[in-house]
Amino acid sequence: MKNPELSIIITNWNGRIHLSECFESLRKQTFRDYEILMVDNNSQDDSIEYTKDNFPEVKIIQSEMNRGYCGGNNLGCESSKGKFILFLNNDTVLHEDCLDELVKTLKSADGEIIGVFPKVKYYKNPQMINAIGVVWHKRIHWRDHRVGTFDFGQHKNTEVVFGSIFPALLIKKKEFIAIGMFDESFFAQCEDFDLCYRANILGYRFLIQPKAEILHKYRATSKELFRPHWHHYFFVRNYMLVFLKNYEMRNLLKHLPYAFYRYVIKGLMQSVKRFDYKFLFIYLRIIIYLILKSPHWMKRRKQIQSKRVIDDVKLWKDTQVEEFNPFNYKGRFVYSLLNLRASLNESLQYEVDGKLYTIK
Repeated sequence: MKNPELSIIITNWNGRIHLSECFESLRKQTFRDYEILMVDNNSQDDSIEYTKDNFPEVKIIQSEMNRGYCGGNNLGCESSKGKFILFLNNDTVLHEDCLDELVKTLKSADGEIIGVFPKVKYYKNPQMINAIGVVWHKRIHWRDHRVGTFDFGQHKNTEVVFGSIFPALLIKKKEFIAIGMFDESFFAQCEDFDLCYRANILGYRFLIQPKAEILHKYRATSKELFRPHWHHYFFVRNYMLVFLKNYEMRNLLKHLPYAFYRYVIKGLMQSVKRFDYKFLFIYLRIIIYLILKSPHWMKRRKQIQSKRVIDDVKLWKDTQVEEFNPFNYKGRFVYSLLNLRASLNESLQYEVDGKLYTIK
């Protein structure tokens, strides 16, 4: 039997409550030439048994330890047979023609295009956009583009983007391996920023395909995986690593001091002021990690910079998008801070086998 064109990799850790909807949406896809690989990061729930009993088409790769989002996806890539890989969160639901739109777009794109992102909308508020690409701010911060705007179908055409968030990414397998795959030292958090930056400076680009839509249970998996303090630890630590590994030296010297102040020093001072010793410990641990692990990230930096083909300034210029005015789209009010707040703060509830689960 010939290898499938697409390998769908889903990394799972105690995500049993999400699997049914995600797998069912894959069964309904109009595109059929795919395999599904679920990498289980040593789950303590019944994810594996449930999948075997209800979705026998899913190939299960069992890890003896929790390798995080990065390690789990790399492990899945090693076992995949497809020309393309879709890295898919288990907390997503795909529109029935999502895979078809993504694959068609990537197959017809220029050779420099390495991957395609779908339009991401909130699971609980599907009329609102979670992200369509990202925007830059002061050369050190990226944020979800068009987040919280209402979806009137106004985004119709593909766009070249620096990157986007990673609830779903279709990428060329050969090129993904060539750029170094996911950095497993990240474990989870900011791996999207890191991979996108690395791909761009190595000469690749990404597309957004708004016709491909997914619903995303925003931050549901990170809420399950991390306590608030450790979620913050990985986010800030990995954000610093993105700069340390990927920025040219001149721009690292120019922008890192402000970034380090904004994300580490400022938080450290506020923790002392509030007598918040848990967060104080987190920031101190970040500083210690960056120092002790400097041989590792310096080695990765050397490897990346030796293959660089595009400088930072050109990258920032080429991928900077015009800020979308959230208060007005063709004369219509399309944004509500109250609705956005509700999307981000609303508890997620799921009924599985008659039992109600709540993620706050």
